[in-house]
Amino acid sequence: MTEKEWIEVGSKWKTTSSKVTTVYPAIEKIITDFKGKKILDAGCGDGYGVLWCRAKGAECTGIDLSANAIESCKKRDPEGKYFVEDIKNIRINETFDYIISIMVLLSFDNKRDILKAISSMGSKLNDNGRLILVTAHPAFDFIDENMESMTWKSEGEYSYSKKGLPMIYTHKIDKYTLKDFHWMIEDYSESIKKAGLMIEEIFEPLPIPES
Repeated sequence: MTEKEWIEVGSKWKTTSSKVTTVYPAIEKIITDFKGKKILDAGCGDGYGVLWCRAKGAECTGIDLSANAIESCKKRDPEGKYFVEDIKNIRINETFDYIISIMVLLSFDNKRDILKAISSMGSKLNDNGRLILVTAHPAFDFIDENMESMTWKSEGEYSYSKKGLPMIYTHKIDKYTLKDFHWMIEDYSESIKKAGLMIEEIFEPLPIPES
C-alpha cells in the first residue's frame, strides 16, 4: 500500500498468514543464528517480526512510518524498542547485523524512493551486515486465482515491463482498497547496486495452502 494509505491503516494492520507461513521461514534460512545479533525490522507494522526475532535470541528494534502502529507496538510489547522512522531517512544512531524490510518497497511509486530506502538501510549495517529485502515476486502481480480475500486489477493495461504501474487490491468483504506499485527485478537489483550493496542470495519461497 502507499505510504499515505499505510499511515491511515497503521495500528489496524495485522501480520498476514502468508508472512507467518512463508516469509519468516525463508528469513530463518538466511539468519541461521539469531543469538546476540542486532536486528532492525524496517517497516515493523504490528511488531510481529520484532517479537519473533527476540524470541530467537536476537536484540531487535522496530521502526515504522506510522505513529499509530508504533504506539500500538509499544502497548503490546512494553519491553521492546520501537521508533517512528521513515526508512528513506533513518535517524537511529545505531548499526545492525541484519536489517529486515518486508513488503515495504512495493509502496514506492518511483525508483528514487526505492534507492533512498535501500541506501538509508544500507548505511545502518555493520561492516559485515546484511540487508534482507522481501517483496512479492513481480512476475506474479497479475495472478489472483489463489487470493481468497482480495481481488486485483491494474491501473491501466497490465504489462510486466510497465515499471511503476499501480496495482489495486480490494478486500472482498471489508471493501477497502490498497495500492502497490509494480517493479521489475532489474529495478530492485539496480537500486541495490547503486546503493553500494551486493546481492548475495535470492530466495523464492512458494506460497502454501496455509498462507
